[in-house]
Amino acid sequence: MKKIAVNLLFFLLGFMASAGILTASAWSNGPAMFFDSLYDVPVMPGLHEIPEYALVFDKPEGRVAEAAATLPQDMKADDVINFYTVSLPQLGWAQSRPATYIRGEEKLTISARTHDGKQAVFFLLEPR
Repeated sequence: MKKIAVNLLFFLLGFMASAGILTASAWSNGPAMFFDSLYDVPVMPGLHEIPEYALVFDKPEGRVAEAAATLPQDMKADDVINFYTVSLPQLGWAQSRPATYIRGEEKLTISARTHDGKQAVFFLLEPR
């Protein structure tokens, strides 16, 4: 399983580089590979996780987790949504509607809004 995840990561990095999404500046800030609270959702290169938004709560109905990240000034929220539209299905997520994904009994929703004057994306994982 670990080998599959590593191969998938290299595939995604190659895709992002060829699509022009991945640039040297995206790596200069040293982004995390996966969100702290969403350990199986990759952090798009260039995004900066907002640690105070990390939340994980297990309940009988399933896991609830939240994460958020700010975008650099040269990135648009649509770029982020497009990245996850391509990458999440490769991790077993099926898109059920724009910016909403289903995997097993979990639903992941991605939204964009401002945080402290910066454009940010917010991730909510909850039971279906």
